[in-house]
Amino acid sequence: MRHSAPATNNSYKTDITVSERSNRGVLSTLTENPADVEALFTAGGQQAQLQPGQALVWTPRNELLQVTPVVRDGGEDDRESYRYDGGSLRILKVSLQSAGNSVQTQRVDIPAGSGAAQHAER
Repeated sequence: MRHSAPATNNSYKTDITVSERSNRGVLSTLTENPADVEALFTAGGQQAQLQPGQALVWTPRNELLQVTPVVRDGGEDDRESYRYDGGSLRILKVSLQSAGNSVQTQRVDIPAGSGAAQHAER
């Protein structure tokens, strides 16, 4: 996929590998082999990894539960966790990031029906 905006001289390209057996596709950094694409999805059809090593965990209701954007050998992984209301609307995001010998936590509460996020740092 290529995007080009001549007016601003901006452009970028994203390489996607599409399965031979379905319309599922993943970034080519996960695989360049179309035969391997299906193995990168759960039985329910959710993508299992965002990037190599960045696991995606899903709830039984097909809601994104957790992302692990940074995996560390022998250290605390960075992760983002999500919570949803009864209507499957995301109401909370908690991010944990390791920084030296400490862990920084950021909590984002999303008021029901507002469409806006309120940020609170801890």
